[in-house]
Amino acid sequence: MILTKEIKVELTQFNYHHYKRIGYDTDNKDFIMVRIEDIGKRTSTKIDVKCDLCGKEKKINYRKYSDNISKYNIYTCSNKCAMFKNEITNLERYGDTHQCRNEEVKDRILSTKLDKGFISDSIEDFFDYRRVLTNKIKKKLYENWNGYDYYDNTYIKENLAFDSNHKEYPTIDHKISVLTGYKNGISPTEIAKLENICITKRNNNSSKGYKTEEDYIKQKIQS
Repeated sequence: MILTKEIKVELTQFNYHHYKRIGYDTDNKDFIMVRIEDIGKRTSTKIDVKCDLCGKEKKINYRKYSDNISKYNIYTCSNKCAMFKNEITNLERYGDTHQCRNEEVKDRILSTKLDKGFISDSIEDFFDYRRVLTNKIKKKLYENWNGYDYYDNTYIKENLAFDSNHKEYPTIDHKISVLTGYKNGISPTEIAKLENICITKRNNNSSKGYKTEEDYIKQKIQS
């Protein structure tokens, strides 16, 4: 929803006749107040808007707002709110609010998994596998933690005060990754053992990716 009703526009050789033609008094004026509905949708003029889902107010340029509402005439302020529009799209395309409940899409995902060597032909198995890995042992891991980053030995316990998305926030890492364990038929119990999990900064966890502990340490030494 647009909150701004009108904005001040500078008259130039490019817009003077346009605004005069649609009824504005442009004679002997450098600026005029223009109703928001008369502003060109591709303008970068800042306007006040309100999310149609959560009600959060923001100031964005008109072009960005126009792009946001172009499909369903609904303004969403974030990816979280945009999920509503994604559900509408999935419903139109696949007959369900979630594309993975569509049989054709599920078959396509399963085919990709098998082509990449995943050990199961069920799309649910990998997510079930992931769920049993850390939750039961997470508390014990933190209780035994000395506060140091496993990979670079810097003290990071105080970093728990950071936002969880901060690059130096402490996160749990599997020395043998979940994906590697799944693809190689290693039991979830083995992957979830205290010996296979550690605490490291988010940026270390991201750069390690699916590498094993040995490969990652070797990479760090070489770099």
